[in-house]
Amino acid sequence: MKRCFECGSEVVLGFNRYNFLQFQLSEQILVLEKAVKITELGIRVRFLAANHLEQSMEKFFPGGCILPFGSTVSGIGRRSGDLDLVLLPDKVHIILFFIMHPTVTGINSHIM
Repeated sequence: MKRCFECGSEVVLGFNRYNFLQFQLSEQILVLEKAVKITELGIRVRFLAANHLEQSMEKFFPGGCILPFGSTVSGIGRRSGDLDLVLLPDKVHIILFFIMHPTVTGINSHIM
């Protein structure tokens, strides 16, 4: 939500709070979800941050890998949400992670 400086009301995707209330509840939920849902660019930036952190930790964990998990990977993340990361110190831990978490998908599609 952004604050409109001219009228002082809160604006959600071009709707002020007065005409926003005219929508049905289901429509309001969809508008709000669209306003707070993380974008594809936001997901890519999170993966980029994980990549930079992995490069900085490479000296300490030469075979390691840092991967995002949680709402970033599942697609239900919010723009203001946190970034959950896991450090897998070697290839054995990386393989075990994917065996234990088979539902982790979409990682390759977001790596730049």
